[in-house]
Amino acid sequence: MSKKNVLFFSLLYIILSGVLIALYSFFPDACYTNSWCEGNAETILRVIAVIFLPMVLVLLSTLITYRMHNDVFIAWRKFAIWAVPIMTFLNIVMALQPTSGGLGIESAYNGGLKLLAMAVLGLCFAVISLVIISWRFFASRHSRPV
Repeated sequence: MSKKNVLFFSLLYIILSGVLIALYSFFPDACYTNSWCEGNAETILRVIAVIFLPMVLVLLSTLITYRMHNDVFIAWRKFAIWAVPIMTFLNIVMALQPTSGGLGIESAYNGGLKLLAMAVLGLCFAVISLVIISWRFFASRHSRPV
C-alpha cells in the first residue's frame, strides 16, 4: 500500500466511525426499532471504538511520514502491517470480554484494567512507530549525498 492509500483508508474509517458514533448518540432508540441491531448496538459501537484507536495512530504515523522519503514510510509500514492487526485483535478481545462480577481485581477497577491495557497497547504502538520513523529518517539523511 502506498502512503496515499493508507492515508485515505485510515481517514475514511475515522470519518465513518465518527458518523456512526454520532448517529447513535443523537438517535439512541433507532437501533431498538430495527431487528438487525436490536440488543447489539452497544457491542457494535464498542468494537468500532476499539478499532478507532489503532486507525488514529495509523493516520498520525502516516501524516508524519507523508513528506519524508519513501524509505521511512516503508520501514514503518513493515512494522504496522503486523502490529495493527494484532493490536486490533487484542483490543476487540478485551472489549468483548464481560466484566466479572466476582471479587477479582477486574471487578475492583470496574473495567478500568481493560482500558489501561488498551492505552498501553496504543502507547507502545506510538512509541515504537516514532522510534522506527526517527531511526529510518536519520539513517536515510546520512546515507544520501547532499
